[in-house]
Amino acid sequence: MKSKRLFKAIAFACVFVLVFNVVDKVMKAKLTSDTSATYVISGMYDTKKNSIDVCIVGTSQQVYGLSAMRMLDKYGISAYSCATGDQPVLASMFLIKELDKRHDIKVVFFDPGMMFSEIEEAKYRTVLDQSKLSKNKMDAVNIMRKYRKLNRWTYVLPIMKYHTRWGDINEKDFRYKEMNDKVFRGSIMHGAVTRVHTDEDFQIDNDDPDEKVTINKEALECLDEMVRYCNENNITLIFTKSPKPSWTKAMSLECQRYAYENNITFLDFNYKKLYDAVGFDAAHDFMNADHLNVRGCDKYTDYISNYILKNYDLDKREVDDKEMMDTYLNQHVQKYFQSSIDIDQFTQMYQDGDYEMLVSSSGDISSFLDENSINELNSIGLNINIDKLKGMNYVAHLDGNELVYEESSDSAIKYSDKLSNGKSFTIYSDIKEAVDTDPAQVAGETIKYKKKGMNVIIYDKQNKSVIDYFTIWYDSELKRIDIYHDPDLLSLK
Repeated sequence: MKSKRLFKAIAFACVFVLVFNVVDKVMKAKLTSDTSATYVISGMYDTKKNSIDVCIVGTSQQVYGLSAMRMLDKYGISAYSCATGDQPVLASMFLIKELDKRHDIKVVFFDPGMMFSEIEEAKYRTVLDQSKLSKNKMDAVNIMRKYRKLNRWTYVLPIMKYHTRWGDINEKDFRYKEMNDKVFRGSIMHGAVTRVHTDEDFQIDNDDPDEKVTINKEALECLDEMVRYCNENNITLIFTKSPKPSWTKAMSLECQRYAYENNITFLDFNYKKLYDAVGFDAAHDFMNADHLNVRGCDKYTDYISNYILKNYDLDKREVDDKEMMDTYLNQHVQKYFQSSIDIDQFTQMYQDGDYEMLVSSSGDISSFLDENSINELNSIGLNINIDKLKGMNYVAHLDGNELVYEESSDSAIKYSDKLSNGKSFTIYSDIKEAVDTDPAQVAGETIKYKKKGMNVIIYDKQNKSVIDYFTIWYDSELKRIDIYHDPDLLSLK
């Protein structure tokens, strides 16, 4: 009888723990946009044991700046990025330890961007609420308690913090892992391009460090613990700072001082020498003032990867998830199209792949197209003649470099046909109407434009989908022909 009661008690306890664990996961707030911390942390725990050699931690500059997938694909370096937006130094310290539990980490790249900031509790929860309960987690919480009032139990049992979320629960709370389509080994690509900065804006060589900055007390304690842990576990710790206009020379000098005292290499790419060594180009490589786009990320990742291969003896790793790699490579091409802001950039991308192109005019830009632009468009198969385009509507269909159809007319044009795989499309050209009067219909997708100019749709024949669409238009502020990508497309795909 006693054994039967014991069995029931154990069975009840097991069921309770299972149900509680499921409910706890569902109730926790999911961070699946911007730097997508939920995917970053869950992905860390899903990595195959002893498969990661390089750990990337720190702010969102690391999320968009260093590509763990490119490191693996091009260089055989197995890395995982645990970086998140405005990541506290305490969280970086914790994540190094957590990742090292599953792997024998050899090298850590740490972004010191938050060393000088007071951090709100929400930024700690970004990481810790998504993490599993462990000694490392409780050690981190105990350090936090030294510097602020907080309820430790809400970190042990996050459901205590989020028990009122019943009304906010939606599909992603149950299916968040399978809904992830943009985070690859913790890294994210972006195709936007900002053109408001010059190279000099990112360089601090001539700055006057007239301010005195000091490392935040909590950050300093966590830095010291990070250094101790790495030293005791034969991990090489490297500070690295990608270009950012708000990063100052005073901050850099303080980081250099700490790095020197603790025998740490500090690579600050806000100095012209390293900035130029990477080959950064402010006009094409940044999605905003703080973050690199896919083009800048590739340059930065290549430099860091070559630095690793030159200085550290790591085993060359093979791709262990072909499906993820294929998805990454397909999106990588898409992001390059989206980050094309010059005609020669997109024509080169088009020639390098297996695509179809649909072209339709919604505005007359013929007087702004120079000879070089015309030659670039002609090089991919369009028979564009400036004189015949003036004041005319225009449509064209290219299959690779083969011109399937081309028409210009002073009357509105509606052109319907099929792509090479049999899927239907309809495009319109009427330069006298509003730009969104007749949206294009391609393979079941509706495409609306927001600028007057030459509208271009790129169809990927291998993946059987629209990979990009944009408008070649004249930007009166920049006083140049420009390529405009819909911001909604950049943020959603």
